[in-house]
Amino acid sequence: NLSRGGGGGGGIMDLKDVLEPGSVVETGILEDEVVAGKLMELLPEGQRNIKDLEECIRSPQVRQSLTSLTSALSSDSFNSVLANFNLDVGGNASVLEAVNRGEGVKAFLEAVREKIRKEVKEEGT
Repeated sequence: NLSRGGGGGGGIMDLKDVLEPGSVVETGILEDEVVAGKLMELLPEGQRNIKDLEECIRSPQVRQSLTSLTSALSSDSFNSVLANFNLDVGGNASVLEAVNRGEGVKAFLEAVREKIRKEVKEEGT
């Protein structure tokens, strides 16, 4: 069970700033057919196209969800959030360091990155 430290630093990182909708679209990541396809699978059946995906990413609902997730990552719900996303931090030094500094969002993003690394490695074998 991880507990967040009271670490200092320059304020709480907010997911809606990290995943700013305009920036996400501008990165060109949605031009990757695999990424866009996986995201479009999450949209309602009649809206599975790139235009609707971009609109969804820019929606106030997504921004509100990111704010709620940021709050959960910065609270005592941190462990529950990790469990809900099937994220395992066991032994991941960068995740543990972020947790100990009270940087829940950074720890979450590091855990996501590690999960993706493992998935890519497993696909390659």
